[in-house]
Amino acid sequence: MFKTRGFRAGFNSLSGPLPPDIYSATRLQEISLPSNNLSGLISEDIVNLTRLVKLELFLNNIGGKLPGNIGKLSQLEHLLLHKNSFIGAVPSSLMNCTNLIKLDLALNFFQREISTLNFSGLSQLAVLDLGFNNFSGKFPESLYSCKFLRAIRLGNNLLEGEIGTDSYAALQFPFKNTTVNIPANNNLSGNIPIEIGDLKQLQVLNLSHNNLSGKIPDQISELTNLELLDLSANQLTGEIPASLANLHFLNKFSIASNKLYGPIPSGTQLQSFDASDYEGNWNFVALHFQIGALILLATRLTRTFMMKKMDIQSHGFI
Repeated sequence: MFKTRGFRAGFNSLSGPLPPDIYSATRLQEISLPSNNLSGLISEDIVNLTRLVKLELFLNNIGGKLPGNIGKLSQLEHLLLHKNSFIGAVPSSLMNCTNLIKLDLALNFFQREISTLNFSGLSQLAVLDLGFNNFSGKFPESLYSCKFLRAIRLGNNLLEGEIGTDSYAALQFPFKNTTVNIPANNNLSGNIPIEIGDLKQLQVLNLSHNNLSGKIPDQISELTNLELLDLSANQLTGEIPASLANLHFLNKFSIASNKLYGPIPSGTQLQSFDASDYEGNWNFVALHFQIGALILLATRLTRTFMMKKMDIQSHGFI
């Protein structure tokens, strides 16, 4: 049935399980069937496809567990299974797919102690997305070996424990366009290490919805490529560092729902963000925006008065 090297039928209305004949098409190098209504399981027979380079089944309703022998697909470079209904543990054998460049298992129901997955063999890995699953445990130290990583997302899982400085060291990728989303929506605790300032290429820093405490370190101001900074919904204390004014490319910012106090640094772009980006702290936010509103009102009243005065003057009454 499948005589070509690629089976592509994405963004259609295909339904039901994967056709059984697909597992005997040993010449296949690509299976791309995203955004359909596919269901059922991925058979263990997928290991027959020894030439498979790309497997794209995202945006379907495929479920069950990943085949335990999936690691025998030694040529696999792209495995995109996000937004399906997969369950259970990610097989350890997947870490034998040493040619993987992109691995996206987000938005499923996978569960496993994430630190037990040994990523050290995935030396070519550039993109890793395991977000929105049920992974637990601490940041996997084996990711330190993935030197080509450009993007990583582990958010919205069940990760816990303190963020060690080594975790940040693992994310020092030598790429101009590196985008890293450090785990948001987990149960991470402790202080934000000052070593975070070493991540010079970081564009996205999202640590929201954890249990981080202590002060916002001045070293964040050294991340001069940062475009998004979200520290909301934690237990951070102290004042907002005035040094954050050095983040000239910042266009999204939130420190809402912490225990911060003091003024918003004046004369900086930090005063241009919405009140919602500061709400849930001590009253300095409300005071700042109340004062701003009063200044704006006074400016408008003065302008209106001057315009009326000029109008009166133009009619010769003054």
